Amino acid sequence: MPNKKKYFDYSHKIIMLSTICMVLWTGVMLISYALHIFSPWKAAVQNPTHTGLVHMLVFFPGLMAIGFFSNRFKIQIDNRKQIEHTLSKANEMFETIFDTTHFNIALLDRQFNFIRVNRAYADTCGHEPGFFISKNHFNLYPHKENQTIFENVARTGKPFSILAKPFEFPDQPERGVTYWDWTLHPVKDHKGDVEGLIFALVDVTRSKKAEMELIDYQNDLEKTITERTRELKEINLQLKKEIGERKSVENSQVRMQSRLNALWQMARMVDADFKTLCDHILTEMISMTQSQYAFLGFLNDDESRLSIISWSKGVMADCEMDHGQVVFSVSDLGLIGDAVRERKPVIVNQYDRYDTIKKGIPKGHVRMSNLMIIPVFFQDKMKSLIAVANKPADFTNEDLEEIKGFASSVQIVIERQRTEDNLKKSEERYRELVERTSDLIIRTDKTGNFIFVNHMSTLFFGLPPKDCIGLPALSFTHPDDKEKTFSVISRAIKDHAESMTLENIQVGQNGVSHTISWTMNLHYNEAGQYTGNSGIGRDITRRKKMEEDLIKVKKLEATGMLAGGIAHDFNNILFVVMGNIELIKTLTTPDEKTLKFLGQAEQATSRAIDLTRKFITFSSGGDPVKSLININSVILEVKDLVLSGSNIFCDCVLGETLPMVKVDKGQMHQVFSTLVDNAKQAMPDGGTLRIYSEKTSADTEKRTLGLEMEKGDYIKVVLSDNGLGIRPAHLEKVFDPYFSTRECVAKKGLGLGLSIVHSIMKKHKGYIHIESKWGEGTTVYLYWPASDESAATVMIHKRMPSYHPSKRLLLMDDEEQIRVMSREILEQLGYAVEVASSGEEAIRDYKLAMEEGKPFDAVLLDLTVKGGMGGIETIRHLSDLHPDVKAVILSGYIEDPVLSDFRAYGFRAAVMKPVAIPKLKETIENVLAE
Repeated sequence: MPNKKKYFDYSHKIIMLSTICMVLWTGVMLISYALHIFSPWKAAVQNPTHTGLVHMLVFFPGLMAIGFFSNRFKIQIDNRKQIEHTLSKANEMFETIFDTTHFNIALLDRQFNFIRVNRAYADTCGHEPGFFISKNHFNLYPHKENQTIFENVARTGKPFSILAKPFEFPDQPERGVTYWDWTLHPVKDHKGDVEGLIFALVDVTRSKKAEMELIDYQNDLEKTITERTRELKEINLQLKKEIGERKSVENSQVRMQSRLNALWQMARMVDADFKTLCDHILTEMISMTQSQYAFLGFLNDDESRLSIISWSKGVMADCEMDHGQVVFSVSDLGLIGDAVRERKPVIVNQYDRYDTIKKGIPKGHVRMSNLMIIPVFFQDKMKSLIAVANKPADFTNEDLEEIKGFASSVQIVIERQRTEDNLKKSEERYRELVERTSDLIIRTDKTGNFIFVNHMSTLFFGLPPKDCIGLPALSFTHPDDKEKTFSVISRAIKDHAESMTLENIQVGQNGVSHTISWTMNLHYNEAGQYTGNSGIGRDITRRKKMEEDLIKVKKLEATGMLAGGIAHDFNNILFVVMGNIELIKTLTTPDEKTLKFLGQAEQATSRAIDLTRKFITFSSGGDPVKSLININSVILEVKDLVLSGSNIFCDCVLGETLPMVKVDKGQMHQVFSTLVDNAKQAMPDGGTLRIYSEKTSADTEKRTLGLEMEKGDYIKVVLSDNGLGIRPAHLEKVFDPYFSTRECVAKKGLGLGLSIVHSIMKKHKGYIHIESKWGEGTTVYLYWPASDESAATVMIHKRMPSYHPSKRLLLMDDEEQIRVMSREILEQLGYAVEVASSGEEAIRDYKLAMEEGKPFDAVLLDLTVKGGMGGIETIRHLSDLHPDVKAVILSGYIEDPVLSDFRAYGFRAAVMKPVAIPKLKETIENVLAE
């Protein structure tokens, strides 16, 4: 449009010139006519040469003007093309700026529907640009006042702009109130009607809040300015004729304005760090006082030390000191110390007159000609110290007042900045604590979706933070616990609880379930509506496992104590039964039928003895009689014995060079007999039992199976069958006493098998772990600490017992039936036997026999005596009487340590009741032969 206007302007000029030429032509014609009439010009005019000259004088300028303006017209057309090209480039530049500017820009149609938004607008609103297309602005961001403004602009076609307008995002409540400078400009069609709007915004929240914080300061300053201005007006009225005074007032005004400008500049430095802010303050003070040097320092709480935070550039260029944050003792700072101690400013205009001590200037400091020191107070407490030096003229009270006023104002800004810096440091420490803790820390919105997860949470969930955000927290909860977790949290929200605790099972990145103990805080807005929660979760999987194991151990101990007590009494009864059967067979000549019945009685007694030993093994406490063995030898013996004649195929893969283990071989037989028999029972129609052994370590098993064991090397044995397996509900109870998965416990056993195995493994500091899938089979993992000892081959030369019919024995037992039966048996073996019912009686008899010169060759002592002295205390007294006493300990308590280490207590042998007569005879003869 401008080019077109210029074109018409030049056309108008050409027409005007053409008209002028026509007028000139007419004028020439009139002059020629006049010359024809009047002489002497008539002759000249009639001359053709003269007539052509006149014509040329008239037409030549006109033709030149036409050519000149025609050329200008062509230039304008070329310029128009150049402008159109420039406009095209400008349009491209607009597109680039639209997409890259940090200003938020949106294009809206007449009904306020989004046509286009730039990236900055979309990022501010938390969406992609495409999200807004065709959506109505006030459906997304309803606001009656803004909508009225939009409607006025669309109706009137007049643009609108506003500064620092508050706004709250309905979909981002956590941002709170934000402030925006924005303009709304109408886009009109060729008729001048509004067809759309350009909406441009700038986020000024931070600067607005800084401005609001300084509003009180500004009010004070405005009040000061008003008062000072009034004073200046009065002074001007009184001293308007005095030029010097007027200049002073003008200078004062300039300084005031400079100070206000400096404060305003500082107020806008909301993003500057503390050091930058201090450096800017020094620059302003140097400018105000026209000084060469300056520094700014801060005092500690007791005002004993000064930390120099900022030096002016002049000092840094000329001084030989370290210009970092230098800390000085106030007592060593001379004039500076005076300003602190006296709590008032110090001005020294003839600095050279002060001696070095009074100056208190550190070595290497710049040379100074004058100095002004101003203490700065905040809330009646001295906070900082400002010093300026080397002003070309003397420092004046005006300088002092100007710096004091400026310093008082900037101290408020400094305190705010220091508070913000401390807050940032606190936030950094908090974030470091949150990110480095081994606990899971999360935060969810009101719908239960993650809005924050810490580093440990991302490691646990196996997802980067950005992928966790927005996911439902319950998506990582074990399916069995989701309903319970949701119910507990819902109930807490309903009760308006502020905090709560719960335990649930979370599924980690590798699919492994972990028990997590959560402590959660529930958040509500001012209206009491639930807005989300924050929680700290601790992995207590190991603790829960230990608690479960402890419960199992306590169950086993309680049952074991009962079983052990019953078994001991039952052993004494069986000892009498077995002994009397032997006596009947020895002292009488029974017929074949009687012998058959006696044999059956012996078999039943043997089975009862075996059962009581299982009870005793199962009972708590006790040390096994350990020796170094190769565990493979026990496996081979047991599997051949148990599986002989069955339809079970055994696939053994045993390590060839395994370290030895220190165990009770008999109890190991019992462990493998139980486990192999269980596998056999689980495969009634036949199957395969796989057994393999290898060396492993606690770290390896923790990594592969998640087992927690003491550090070190272990021998590992795995038994795996393809039988029926164990139901999940039963798997946790397999070690419970009397628990069995067999349909008929009465026919198969008492259900003590795995309980006894567990007890034996525990006594050997070993571990047992069972995995099973119903319908697929069961796998049992056994672990024993690997021994670093090698099995020594010991040749035992058994002494050939000799028959000693004259040997005298002393037997002590509190059970009369056992005394009677044992005496009869020992006499049948050819020994002279005396009996005692208690330790006291045995000591008396032994001492009396020694005094009579008929000492006992050996004594047999019962371990426990009800209400009297038992075997251990008795042997101590007998050893005092006769250090070489030969004693045998008898007991039905296999768990007592004296049986596994009898020599440490002074005995030559140990016998577990009930004992067969041949075994008893062999033991006694070996003791007598020593």
